[in-house]
Amino acid sequence: MKGLIYTNFSLIRKVILVYMLIGIGIAVVMLNVIGSEALSLSMVMVCIVIITPVWEAIKVEALSGYNKYVLTLPVTRRTVIQSYYVFFFLIVMIGIILFVSVLYVHGLFSMISIDFSLYRSITLAILAMLTMGGIIFPLIFMLGEEKSDFILFLSLGFMALIVNLVRVGVEHFIEQPPLLKFNLDLLIHVPFIYILISILIFLLSYVTSLAIYRKKEF
Repeated sequence: MKGLIYTNFSLIRKVILVYMLIGIGIAVVMLNVIGSEALSLSMVMVCIVIITPVWEAIKVEALSGYNKYVLTLPVTRRTVIQSYYVFFFLIVMIGIILFVSVLYVHGLFSMISIDFSLYRSITLAILAMLTMGGIIFPLIFMLGEEKSDFILFLSLGFMALIVNLVRVGVEHFIEQPPLLKFNLDLLIHVPFIYILISILIFLLSYVTSLAIYRKKEF
């Protein structure tokens, strides 16, 4: 699987540097325009830009025939799917680390304060990105890599809907009378729930993608 992940990185290594610079620019602009009031939105925007090359890599693999060639290698289809998901997760982490780094540097020269709410923003961004990836991968394997652009735009809408439903639902659930006696801290427990839901969505997506990919004929 390491070889497959390395190949994916090799396909986009030059492009991703460009998108990282674009992401830094977006982060700086949004922090100056919006400030710390919308850290989650800013972080999600940066991550969306950073992960764009992932779908380009999948499209290149399809156009070049590499996605067929890889099946002739001594790897299972499960390993191929795992490499896509791990690769995507690593790119998401790069995007989040990049944004937090920009936020830290920006905070040294501005009035933006970094507090524990950043933890909540990070977990909400992770929820958004893993949800987005969780939607895109099964659809790409089902509908075809050539439709990745359409699938990307479609997934953005569904991601926004799902994330907002989860955010409102979790905050409403945790404020119910039976749970109030536990004195749950929203800044601590809500992010933890976001992470659990993110993992669940990503795992369900992985199982779905694997089932589709195993039946896929090239």
